[in-house]
Amino acid sequence: MRPPIWGLRCVVLPWMKHQFFFKIPKSTIDRWRGTAGEILEQVGGECSHRDAPVTFLCLWPEMEKQLFDWFVARRSQGRQVQDGWFRRNAKELWRTSYPELPEGLFVFSQGWFHGFLSCHRVVLRFVTNTAQSLPANYKDQILIWLRFNRRNQILTPLVPPAVSVISTSPPIVNPLTLHYICNDDQGGIPEHRICNVDETPLPWEYLIGRTYDIQDAKTVWSKSAESGSEKRQCTLFLYIFADGLP
Repeated sequence: MRPPIWGLRCVVLPWMKHQFFFKIPKSTIDRWRGTAGEILEQVGGECSHRDAPVTFLCLWPEMEKQLFDWFVARRSQGRQVQDGWFRRNAKELWRTSYPELPEGLFVFSQGWFHGFLSCHRVVLRFVTNTAQSLPANYKDQILIWLRFNRRNQILTPLVPPAVSVISTSPPIVNPLTLHYICNDDQGGIPEHRICNVDETPLPWEYLIGRTYDIQDAKTVWSKSAESGSEKRQCTLFLYIFADGLP
């Protein structure tokens, strides 16, 4: 009777595959596994805190509320707001709101200022003088334009002008009639000959400067102290053809 043969089964661990294929030492893999959480935070993985909401600790609620109210009132008047305005008024409001506290307790630091802006959704914006928004009845205007195109594209037979019974000469069609202009024997107007013309004022430049304003504000306006010559503008004519081609 032949003695049994004991075989050996090779067990391949996951780290061994990486070691053999990528030529990475086991010590390096162990070090990576030990700091997996820190690595995920650095590359923006599931443990990353980059997208986590930043909470702002409001240390001086009375002063900050008054400062924001002053800011909203100033912007409603069209007056610009810069960093210096926040700095001066924050210190003044802090002294009047907390007169019993020491003078140097409040520090207008960049950390506090950025937290205040983020909490009240205030950002630095370029000043503009016009609002880019669609008119309220833009859908109705589009429908009118499409119906006009459809109505004038319908083919109609060529109707010659009325001929006198006494006259024996053939009818003469004016070369400036709609059929000759369109070069269409059936009388329909091609799309490339239907055009809509509109005009809009175009200022030469936006107002110079930047100001803090509420985030997502469509118009960031400011009163201008320039002369009338700085407010000159031109007129832009728009030609829109029914076929959509220039």
